[in-house]
Amino acid sequence: LARAYAWMGRSEEADAAFAKAARLRPGDAQLMADWNAVRAKKGSGGAPAAAAPAAFVAGKVSIAPLLATLRGSDTVFVIARAPGGSGPPLAVKRFAASDLPANFRLDESDAMMPSRSLAGASEVEIVARLSASGDAIRQPGDLESAVVRTKTGATDVTLVIGEARK
Repeated sequence: LARAYAWMGRSEEADAAFAKAARLRPGDAQLMADWNAVRAKKGSGGAPAAAAPAAFVAGKVSIAPLLATLRGSDTVFVIARAPGGSGPPLAVKRFAASDLPANFRLDESDAMMPSRSLAGASEVEIVARLSASGDAIRQPGDLESAVVRTKTGATDVTLVIGEARK
């Protein structure tokens, strides 16, 4: 409905419908992008909105060769946090450990909360965690990569899992 209102030029109704849709589908990156376009167009008197650069971080995650023995239940999480690591993650991607090495891309669709995402960050800290329990919350015995601090938009982040958590 929101997109139909936007197409018809009914920006007030579109804005209200997008607000309701965002409450029903938190974290929907395409919905947020469409809503932002309507708001930008509405605020600029109907002129086309300039496209905002996509907020993402991409790279490759692997496991140290000496630790290559994996169980079928092992799970890998690639996690982006605000610098300093405070608060909930900005984005998380989950893989089966059997998929390693794997390329990853964290973007708005991987946000944990719509109000806290990569879109609001110019820099992030990225870490990969191998979890035997399948739980994203750190557990004793989990293996992690070193934390990599990078700017959003980076495409060459390399994470190598191999540090045992004490």
